[in-house]
Amino acid sequence: MDIDLVLKLVGALVSIISVGKIVYELTLSQKIRLRDDYKFAKEFFEELAKTPAPHPLVVERGYHAIAGDISLAVEEIQYLLTLENPSSALREYVLARDYLEHLPQSEPPKIRFKPKYAAEFARKWRQWVFMIGYSISAFLAISPLLFMAVFKVNSGVGPSIAILFAFGFGVPAYGFLMNYVRLKLGERLVSRQQCQEQKTVEDQATPSPLPDRLPD
Repeated sequence: MDIDLVLKLVGALVSIISVGKIVYELTLSQKIRLRDDYKFAKEFFEELAKTPAPHPLVVERGYHAIAGDISLAVEEIQYLLTLENPSSALREYVLARDYLEHLPQSEPPKIRFKPKYAAEFARKWRQWVFMIGYSISAFLAISPLLFMAVFKVNSGVGPSIAILFAFGFGVPAYGFLMNYVRLKLGERLVSRQQCQEQKTVEDQATPSPLPDRLPD
């Protein structure tokens, strides 16, 4: 048997095993992190229910640990935890907060778009700009690879140009894409609040069912 073929097969097998090990470790670490998050959240909310109440610093640090972001105010986190799927609400708010504002004194929904982005048209044209910017930047980032394959560019110059374009246009492409995603997440969070508020109003307006039998 060709020794080169054997070495290639062994190398491929080692690579597959290594990738599988990495995926397994990442999955395991995620499960451990979720268990730790659950344990911490349970203990923290049990601590909040105690009398006397814990020190305000403990409360603040606990809420920041729950949110995973120390820049959020405790009032913001407390409100987000009242929404359905609070974990997703926290994540969406953290990512989209450049477009959102929290109004604690207002009627629900308390998280709304900043005045600059409140109109749907103001958001839609920005989303189009972000997607066009992403498409152009992403194409330019990979364009040297396409031209190298078509025109057979000199192997010494080609990789340098490809790396330059990848960094020069790849970073803006990522920025355009993330801005688009953040704006969409903001829309989803605001919509989720509105749906929850509407459901609450409907539940309150729904009369309780009459008993099958009236008391004597």
